[in-house]
Amino acid sequence: MPVTSDVPTVTAAKELTVKARPELIVDSAWVKAHLADKQVKIVDARLAEFYSGQDAGNMPRAGHIQGATSVPYPTLLTEAKAFLPVATLAEKLGDAAILVTYCHIGMQATVPYFAARLAGREVKLYDGSFEEWSANPELPIN
Repeated sequence: MPVTSDVPTVTAAKELTVKARPELIVDSAWVKAHLADKQVKIVDARLAEFYSGQDAGNMPRAGHIQGATSVPYPTLLTEAKAFLPVATLAEKLGDAAILVTYCHIGMQATVPYFAARLAGREVKLYDGSFEEWSANPELPIN
């Protein structure tokens, strides 16, 4: 691709239309209802010490959502904090039909969420994350 010093003229947008996508967010009831669903893979984006329960992270209970797989968010990024190649992301995330990402409070879970989107996967975000899950003693943890 040729290099140029020409600066293109950019026209600023006059309006932004935002559309909510509630089908991309799930709650604890949805997650609980799909724990045994082989088509759904729950992805825990937290670091290993939180997933294992070694560190409760100021949560009411330590551990992880029953059946969740540990994919710490930094393992999806390069040292420069860019996403790894799409093929590598797809391999790290596995081949379940639907992925559901979570973390402590829903922020770190956005990394595997967007990695899954880049890899062309169906993905949902459990925004309540472990903060909500661990606060409810009726919800199973490992």
